[in-house]
Amino acid sequence: MKVIPAKTNNVSARINAVDEYLMRQVDGDPGFLVDPRCTQLKAAMMGGYRYKPKGDGDIDKNKHSHVAEALQYLMLHIASAGEGHQFALRREIKHVAAAGWT
Repeated sequence: MKVIPAKTNNVSARINAVDEYLMRQVDGDPGFLVDPRCTQLKAAMMGGYRYKPKGDGDIDKNKHSHVAEALQYLMLHIASAGEGHQFALRREIKHVAAAGWT
């Protein structure tokens, strides 16, 4: 798996990246849709995701943080892909001969 570092780890930048996509409309309809089967993401987005900054710079998170922050990093990646960054979005495909396979 190829790992690409995030543009930033700033909490407000990540949340703003998600907000930008949630506010988009396409022909008057929502531009961001979540599949109804994504129950963990829906629960996080409906108020489950909460965090509390600690005094030492760390953040206390709850059980919804993993899925919510995965969405945040995805939105950051999509937003920064249009800023001239070169990201490998596809894996290398190796062609193999099919001879002998049925």
